[in-house]
Amino acid sequence: MEKFREKLRNLNHYGYDPASYEISRNKVIMQAYQKCLNFTKVFQYVMAAFTVLSLMGFARFEMLPEYLGFFLLLTFLRIYYHINKEITPGLAVFICRGSIFLLLVFGIIESASDTQVVATAILALYIVTAVVFTDSMLAYIIICFITDAMLIASSFMVKSGSLARGDVVNGTTFAIVAISIHYFTQRERIAFFVTSYQLSKLREEQLQNEISVAQESNKAKSIFLSKMSHEIRTPINAILGMNEMILREYDDPQLNEYATNIQSSGQTLLSLINDILDFSKIEASKLEIIPVNYELSALINDIVNMVSVRAQQKALTLNINVSPDIPNYLYGDDIRIRQCVLNILTNAVKYTEQGSVTLNITSKQYTADEIFLRFCVVDTGIGIKSEDIEKLFSPFERIEEDRNRSIEGTGLGMNITKHLLALMGTHLEVSSVYGEGSDFSFEIRQGIIDTTPIGDFKVTHKAHLRNKNIHEPGFISPEGKVLVIDDNAMNLKVITGLLKETRLMVDTAQSGFEGLEKVCTNKYDCIFVDHLMPKMDGIETLKQMKSSTINKNPDVPYIALTANAISGAREEYLAAGFDDYLSKPVDPVLLEAQLMKYLPAAKMILPGSKNFDETIKAPKAIRRIGYESGALETEHDSISELLESVTGIDLATALSNTGTKELLFEIVKDYRAHITKTADKIESEYQDKDWENFTIDVHALKSTSRIIGAIELSEMCQKLETAGKASDISTIETLTDSMLDLYRSYLQNLSPLDTLSAKTGDIGTEGTAGYADEADISASKKKEAIPVSVLNDILTDVKTHLEDFDYTAVEETLARLDEYKLSDTLKGKISEIREALDNLDAEIATEIIDSMST
Repeated sequence: MEKFREKLRNLNHYGYDPASYEISRNKVIMQAYQKCLNFTKVFQYVMAAFTVLSLMGFARFEMLPEYLGFFLLLTFLRIYYHINKEITPGLAVFICRGSIFLLLVFGIIESASDTQVVATAILALYIVTAVVFTDSMLAYIIICFITDAMLIASSFMVKSGSLARGDVVNGTTFAIVAISIHYFTQRERIAFFVTSYQLSKLREEQLQNEISVAQESNKAKSIFLSKMSHEIRTPINAILGMNEMILREYDDPQLNEYATNIQSSGQTLLSLINDILDFSKIEASKLEIIPVNYELSALINDIVNMVSVRAQQKALTLNINVSPDIPNYLYGDDIRIRQCVLNILTNAVKYTEQGSVTLNITSKQYTADEIFLRFCVVDTGIGIKSEDIEKLFSPFERIEEDRNRSIEGTGLGMNITKHLLALMGTHLEVSSVYGEGSDFSFEIRQGIIDTTPIGDFKVTHKAHLRNKNIHEPGFISPEGKVLVIDDNAMNLKVITGLLKETRLMVDTAQSGFEGLEKVCTNKYDCIFVDHLMPKMDGIETLKQMKSSTINKNPDVPYIALTANAISGAREEYLAAGFDDYLSKPVDPVLLEAQLMKYLPAAKMILPGSKNFDETIKAPKAIRRIGYESGALETEHDSISELLESVTGIDLATALSNTGTKELLFEIVKDYRAHITKTADKIESEYQDKDWENFTIDVHALKSTSRIIGAIELSEMCQKLETAGKASDISTIETLTDSMLDLYRSYLQNLSPLDTLSAKTGDIGTEGTAGYADEADISASKKKEAIPVSVLNDILTDVKTHLEDFDYTAVEETLARLDEYKLSDTLKGKISEIREALDNLDAEIATEIIDSMST
């Protein structure tokens, strides 16, 4: 029975399943409705014509009432159709079926009026109605058979037996023929709409697929740029950060010059990354111009340092002509100006095989406070054809690719330059003679900060370097306290080092969870949060902090600290609730500027203030007391011997990553101290199949292992990271155990360093021990007892420095206790802390401090 009903439904839908039929039903109904309107109009005209012909005697007069009746009925219908503009599908169906029935009824009346012949009009009208649409095959069958029954009944009433039987045969035959024609006609009509719909749907799907592919491609590009930014900027952050420490803490002129060149080259490396990131920002219309005060001689010197090596390698003459009367201190976006000039100069060197590249810098006065600064680069290179000049600014396209295929480059530089100059309100002027050389120039308006002329820029810059021996912080804040949350210990060390001279108390946390605990127990003036952290990232950490009812810092500034410098990153962090955004590598100037912006004014002491610490201005040689001492020279020799004896690290690679053996020694100590905890964590994530955090942690281990020269371990972590991102479980299962065995073996490999750790501890405490034994007892009696609040502050600072593994700062902080009279119990605890420090056991020292909480 169910099968029969299913077949009946298919017949009613002209052989189509309900889904396919519904696709076209409404469209076909509305189309049929328009045809019915036309049919009504034509039928009305026909009835009007027959009415007139009957009155004139040319048609049968006895049919006049029928003709006149149908004419009036059709007139009323047309008036109704005209008034009723809004038509629903249901009403359209009724009109279509009614039109069919009306037509057939007219045929019956016409056939019944002539009693001398078999029906003819009705037979023709059967065929006519077969091509008029109704939305139901069963409805048409019922209409036909009702009409046929009416025809047969009327024939037997008014006609002779033989004629009536003829009407039965003809009426039934034509009804069946009409039903068949109607079925196939309507099926083909529906097929057209179904097919059209399916084609339209297919086109929509194809278009949607293309859009999805484009969106996925764009998303993949954004993810790639984000990952690349983070992967490359993280080590650059360490390089530039440590180099900044050299510039701040050493006063050797030669070392200062080397460090300045490292800084310049690091910025060049950064600019290569920024080219691609800037292109992404240009595409998203999110590139910004940020004007600042800058020194023109320093900008020119950076440009020369970055280009001169390339020019020397190609035996080209690099000429730098700077008008001596240009003001040296200007206001503008020096980073973007440097980027534009470097792009032009780099291209000039690339495409010049012999001769020279010349940079001319001139200016002209615009107003009393502004000048037009003009940069012009002239080369004797291959030149550019006039028809190729426009190609110069197309992204990823290079001129005469076949001829210049050996020349490296992405093809983005000039496109970015064009957009940057447009953002700064100017444009690039290009003139070239093919085979002879090119001339690129632009003119940009800059503010004047100081009218002192640049003079000889080389002399001016060297004088600037000599005066830069001491880094003078823009403020000091002994009472200020900030929290930095980052899962990378090296990043924490860099930021802590950069802020050392500001006298800020810098507290650190190596996870979002630890940071959340600290904001609920301590009060801070500013909080920096890294984005990419395992288990709970920076954005989620911020949400948890802001939603916590016991957070003691609900209204302090939260700053996103991240290596994700991709287009839209700033907007993303601000939308997530951060107050500001600081990109890695951390720019020391921007870091201090943000702190000056957000720290309470009452806690900052600015240069020139009465309380500004004058020791900041003391020469480095004075501040670094003991640097030339025999004890430290002996320590340096011991570090060298031990590092060279350690197995499993590539010393050359490690030194290239850290710069000095002393810094490498400190980093390796940190690395070894975390082996057990980190290995257990990764193993636990592996066993729990927590692939997301597993991938994040092997990524971090990859970076730190490469820094200390554990190349094999770093490469294994790289493979595991790649496998984690690709969900390649088979590779993870194959490599994890061997990677963890190798990682844990470094506990033994690095154990020789413990010997020196103990010795350096003895050196560090020798003087203070002697001083304590020889202290004048009577002087001690005069010391006041230490207030509980002061003790708690000192112990809190000690814990902070222990978390940063800054043992020097720990000793300096503990030395503050010598100013007070301590109880025997307290002296015993301090002695235990110092003993733990001698063994470099930060955890024991922290536990002792926790036990002293009052």
